[in-house]
Formats: sequence, structure tokens, C-alpha cells
Amino acid sequence: MSADAVATNRATQNAHSFSCLTSRPAGPAPSTELADRGPAPTHEVDRRDLCEALCRLLPRTQAAVLRVLFFEQLSPAAAAQTLRLSSSRLFELRRAALAGLRANPRAARMLADAAA
Repeated sequence: MSADAVATNRATQNAHSFSCLTSRPAGPAPSTELADRGPAPTHEVDRRDLCEALCRLLPRTQAAVLRVLFFEQLSPAAAAQTLRLSSSRLFELRRAALAGLRANPRAARMLADAAA
């Protein structure tokens, strides 16, 4: 597997890791006329605001890792270089940040409110 393919695969995994925090539970989508037109124009802004609020619940370094990986969508190698971290440390911080958000009751409330 080429280095580009590995980087693309890791970037996809990173995006999935963060999107699972903000995704809605499985089930039928509400059947309304607006749902057929696609997401509201403010959907992306609202999601970004939610993600930024979640990052504020984390220690500075963990939040920086999530911002670089998910907002700026840098590859893991570029993110590690930008933050002056080793790749293994970058992944440790990402794992700790996601686990911290999953375990934080305040983050759970924010996600529940956003899903409602």
C-alpha cells in the first residue's frame, strides 16, 4: 500500500472518529418536506459551533489535535509536523480527546441538545 493510500485511509478513519460524536442515532429520518430539500444552510455552521464548544471542554493540546485533524483536515503526518509532535503522540492525544468527550456528561448533554 502506498504512503498516499495509507494517509488517505487514516484521514478517513479520523473523520469517522469525530463524526461518530456528532452523528444522530440510527433510525428513520423524519418525513417532512424540508428534509427532502437537504440540510438547512446553517447546518454546517451549527455543527462547527458544536465541535468548537466540545473542544473547549478539553485540555489545550487535545483540542489542538482535534482542530488540526478535523477542522483543518490535515493528514496525520502534516498535523504531527504542524503541532511538533510525533505521530504516535498525535494519535495518543486524539484517542484521549475522543475518550474524554465520550465520558464527559457536559459533552453528552451538548450532543443530545444538538440531536434534538
